[in-house]
Amino acid sequence: MGHQVQEMIKQYLEAQDYNGAVQIAMEIPTIQTEQSWILNNLAEKLIQADALDAALTATNRIQKPEDKARFLVTLAAYYLTDGNLTQVNTTLDQALTTAETIADPESRQLVFRTPPDQTIVDDPYDRASTLETIALNYAHIGQVDKAIAVAQKLIQADALDAALTATNRIQKPEDKARFLVTLA
Repeated sequence: MGHQVQEMIKQYLEAQDYNGAVQIAMEIPTIQTEQSWILNNLAEKLIQADALDAALTATNRIQKPEDKARFLVTLAAYYLTDGNLTQVNTTLDQALTTAETIADPESRQLVFRTPPDQTIVDDPYDRASTLETIALNYAHIGQVDKAIAVAQKLIQADALDAALTATNRIQKPEDKARFLVTLA
């Protein structure tokens, strides 16, 4: 079933009928894991095709908060390149609301292979990492108050490294000082 749906979506994408592709993906009576994979894949393709409205529709249907927040942050970056600051703010606000629902633990590590050849990396989509990315994006667009509010959430969750990283994106010295005072 998944392959057939992917082919149908591919045909819609090739015809540049982005809303049709989203509609097909949303109406598939599949198990949630398969639908999630299809929506993730579709959102990525729609973003690459610069079909941001359709990508937002697909993203809003994604159930897993880690994936949904990741695509919302990606969409915000694309809206920023288009100069649409209102949509950037709205999308980052939605990403923040979504990120706050990511399950514990605050920070996770991914483990690959078994000892002694084990590789351990920080999960870039855990709650702390996602909140850090959102704070960085708020700081980047000059929304220092929002960046500070997100950084305070990280501090409360003992994710101080992520909060400090956000200070690097703040341009104005007075805003950076205010941000650092908040962290202290």
